[in-house]
Amino acid sequence: MEGNSACRLKQVSNPKTNISQGVSNSEWVKKLGELLVNVEQAEQELSYETTDGSEAARKLTGSYYTPLDVARHFWNEHFSSRKITSSAKAHEFISGNVFVEPSAGSGILIFSLIEKLACLGVGPKSVAQININVVDINAGALNFIYSKLNELEDFSGCKFESVKYINSDFLKLKLPSTDLPIMVFGNPPFVKNDQLISVWSNSFADFLEASIEIAGVDGAVQLILPLSINFGRNYSALRENIRRRQYEVRISSFDNIPDTLFKSGKPMHTNSNKANSQRCSIICLLPSDSYSLSVSPLHRWSRKERTEFLNRSVGYFEGTTYSLDDQFPRIQSDRIVRYLKAAECASERVSDWISQSGEHSLFISNVARNFIGIRDGKSGSSHELKFETRSRFLAAFLIFSSDLYFDYWLTVGDGFHVTKANLMGFPVAKSLSDRLEAGQPIAEYYWRAKEKFAKTKKNAGKSVKSFDFSGEMPTLYE
Repeated sequence: MEGNSACRLKQVSNPKTNISQGVSNSEWVKKLGELLVNVEQAEQELSYETTDGSEAARKLTGSYYTPLDVARHFWNEHFSSRKITSSAKAHEFISGNVFVEPSAGSGILIFSLIEKLACLGVGPKSVAQININVVDINAGALNFIYSKLNELEDFSGCKFESVKYINSDFLKLKLPSTDLPIMVFGNPPFVKNDQLISVWSNSFADFLEASIEIAGVDGAVQLILPLSINFGRNYSALRENIRRRQYEVRISSFDNIPDTLFKSGKPMHTNSNKANSQRCSIICLLPSDSYSLSVSPLHRWSRKERTEFLNRSVGYFEGTTYSLDDQFPRIQSDRIVRYLKAAECASERVSDWISQSGEHSLFISNVARNFIGIRDGKSGSSHELKFETRSRFLAAFLIFSSDLYFDYWLTVGDGFHVTKANLMGFPVAKSLSDRLEAGQPIAEYYWRAKEKFAKTKKNAGKSVKSFDFSGEMPTLYE
């Protein structure tokens, strides 16, 4: 490929078997399942191959390699979004696209794609015709993928003749022209950028931008990215670029508690508190005549629920008409959709109630998990909002302690921090005003009884108290 160096692959000695193309589908699927177990193990090992073996060096490479169950979920969602449910549709998919994997690692997304095709009845002869550019800056990764594809060739008797191995930085990649649509898929590195090198604060944004350019308007992109792609101010221009290109956009988002999408982002750490805690989104961009947006909630699941959770569709809500800000929301429910729609023409936001000289202060924790914490005084870990009247204070207390606000925060926030923008930007729909006025007596009651709802935890060796009203406060939904 012009402008790129092809990887000099190690020669792998694997004499051809006599199985040839007579391998049954069940044998083919079983072989792929066994191979993928080995590939998943290699994902972790490869994260250290180009470093000195330390966590600090691994972090610099942004190596958050993909677990097998996530790779399978990745393709299940993609095939569902394209309505690929039969062998015939799967054949069309692989024969009608040129594929690019920009940061291949051990190739787990490549081999899980092959497994998905096999599960739909696509045999080795057809799968081996896949036209794919396998890109990685790590030559060892490409050699590993080559050896595993060679193993599949030996098993099936079918040659993968249209696989190109490119030992290069994807951001410098130049692909030859093709008449076929290009699909870029992968899990790019998440590395903080030098401001002199890129306009984006993190390398994943460079990968997304380059993927969009390579795919063009006729191709497709599906990448695993940090959650901040949805709301980060630094990535506003990227989101606008996606809207302008009129893609059909599908985004599923994942929290990092109590379980994490990446099971072991830092595989050599034994301290679970230092394990990878990246909140992620899988963003899928498909060619379309008009822009549309489908978004999932910010999903949370326990480790014991992991298998069942990743084996089902995440579920999506319509987000095309969302207009409160420029982000891609993580819509939690139909109820919050209806409220946000009603609030589009809201005459007030909480910011309109704030008075710097107000005598009534409400302190709110600047982090949240399962509830928005109300504090009883000023601290470095809380926001102070001041109100001129007791009525405004109680209305704000009702809002921030409510199920409605928690859903709103999950929809527009990052799943951990509660920012002043999250608090002050809350739109007060006209229909909510009456419920806030009627709720003043109950708000006053709960405020005076707040010690009953106190929770404490250690933070940097100090005991921190918050009040959790989430289980008692009446709903603010209609």
